[in-house]
Amino acid sequence: MSIVKCMPVEPIVLKFNDGTILKCYINIKAIGLLIAEFGDFENVVKQAEEEPFTFYAKLLYAGIKVNKTSFTLEEAESIICSNCGNLIEELTDAYIRCCGDVGGEDFSKKYIAKIEEYLAEK
Repeated sequence: MSIVKCMPVEPIVLKFNDGTILKCYINIKAIGLLIAEFGDFENVVKQAEEEPFTFYAKLLYAGIKVNKTSFTLEEAESIICSNCGNLIEELTDAYIRCCGDVGGEDFSKKYIAKIEEYLAEK
């Protein structure tokens, strides 16, 4: 018998001075949105090294857009530019929890390929 431990995804809650609250969920739905809107997942991830602010803006965008469809990449870029320190740490932790080295590198590559294949069919 296999036991699968399921844990809820904890949102990153962004509270603004005007009272606005946004919740960012880094989960498989957000990763799927990243792939659908920005292409090959491996290239998006490689961008983290070359253009970290752009990568994190895209990650924030996807994490919020899955529940707030009107959210834009421009809004995410603005938030990242003005709140980069702690927010980037939180996004990094959430990303690792979602897409960490579960099953090793080969598993991760196969999993990403399956997601891309699924999205190509849609």
